[in-house]
Amino acid sequence: MSKLKTIFLLFLAGFILVGCSDPRAEDKKILVDELMDLEDLTNDQAECATNAFSDNMSDNSWKGLMVEVSGSDEEYDAWEESLTEEDEEKLVKEFNSGVADALECDGIPPGTFR
Repeated sequence: MSKLKTIFLLFLAGFILVGCSDPRAEDKKILVDELMDLEDLTNDQAECATNAFSDNMSDNSWKGLMVEVSGSDEEYDAWEESLTEEDEEKLVKEFNSGVADALECDGIPPGTFR
């Protein structure tokens, strides 16, 4: 009976870990690298800023940011054309909120994200 309980607990823990993984993890790695290269941030600063952006952006806004960072011009143009005026306003608000939160990260100087 003890072995069955152990197997069940291991299965449950594995299920929880898989279910709780971050779907943006790969994108976040790409953005961290870009921020370190383009904005001359440390790894910790770039991770903090990336999490700030992720926390403030909807899936569609995040997709646009990632297409801008690592996609082709054609992909970005197609994404941009799919936006409504309401989407654009929402995107600007979400991005600005992400910038505000990112500037709270330790050591990131104002004017970093333009």
